[in-house]
Amino acid sequence: MPNKSGELRKVYATTLRKTLPTEMINLLQGRVSQDVFLRFYYKPILQRVKNKVFRGLKPLQNELLQLLS
Repeated sequence: MPNKSGELRKVYATTLRKTLPTEMINLLQGRVSQDVFLRFYYKPILQRVKNKVFRGLKPLQNELLQLLS
């Protein structure tokens, strides 16, 4: 069985782009650059980020649940 984790990662990031800035998606997926902006100025409040992530993933969750039923 082929590994589809790369595809799932793309779907996850694409879904989150509707609600989160690219910098936050890169942070969540472990792609944190040494950019000055990210290192020194981008300091999101994690509770807000968590809430935005869960809200952003709700449509994907609903779509996956429909496929499984």
